[in-house]
Amino acid sequence: MLTQKKNTIFNSLQIIKDSRNLDKVPFFSILVRMKNEQKMLPYFLKSVMSQVTDYPYEIIFMDSGSQDETINIINECNSDYLLYSINSDEFSFSKTCNFLVEKARAPYCILLSAHIELIGNDFLQRLGDFISNGLECGYFRQLVNHNNGYSLYDVLSLNKSFPNGDGYKIFTINDYKKLRFSNAGSFFKKELAVDRPFPNVIASEDYLWAVSRLKEGVNIYYLPMLEIAHSHNESFESITKRVRINKIAMFGDNILFKKIVLNFFGIFLMLSAAGCSIRKAFGYALAHAKGYWK
Repeated sequence: MLTQKKNTIFNSLQIIKDSRNLDKVPFFSILVRMKNEQKMLPYFLKSVMSQVTDYPYEIIFMDSGSQDETINIINECNSDYLLYSINSDEFSFSKTCNFLVEKARAPYCILLSAHIELIGNDFLQRLGDFISNGLECGYFRQLVNHNNGYSLYDVLSLNKSFPNGDGYKIFTINDYKKLRFSNAGSFFKKELAVDRPFPNVIASEDYLWAVSRLKEGVNIYYLPMLEIAHSHNESFESITKRVRINKIAMFGDNILFKKIVLNFFGIFLMLSAAGCSIRKAFGYALAHAKGYWK
């Protein structure tokens, strides 16, 4: 089994349950981060359990201090899995992703959030076929999740970041700025994340990792025909917080005046043109733009 040069260590790490058949060699390792996911977790599990595929897979969960029924829901599902738990104060996106990759037994990893849904019961079969034809790294189209709620801001933002298409798009370093690689829904050959683990940043570890791989000549594929449902219907405060931590991870504490102006007017005009009220369009635009302030 491939191992990274330096293992990720969590002092509070526990194995809650391991019901996998270790004699069965998986093609995929489905790696899932979760915390307080009781609302959406049943939908996620149903979308995975309903898959019809010739490709064997294992599921590895990492819970980071859930205070609701998340762990109980996992323990009641009729599937083979490995469930880890850590305290919430040890969580980071990059460390958790690297740990899950270390524990994966399959040659290919699928990173998913526990509040998404795979669309279609042939999702894994089609992904396996793409991989068998030579694709080593990529990400999926994201649509709004009707079970979790969404806003017009979510609809338009996801359509812009994850456009529809008949065929896959190949990203190289020349068009990295349009890349939307996301650990809410992505896949890669395990050795790609063993050779270069996810960077130790507070957010945007997925995008920064993908760009580093592009710089080393790895092609990254966007597969719009493979769809996941993923939306949050965020409050204005949550939007600002999300944008801010990603801004800090990528640009530091600097105030990005150009991004403030471009994002405010771009989002305001986009929402207004789509029929959003002036008040709501202003609120979403301001919330997003404020994230680029200190």
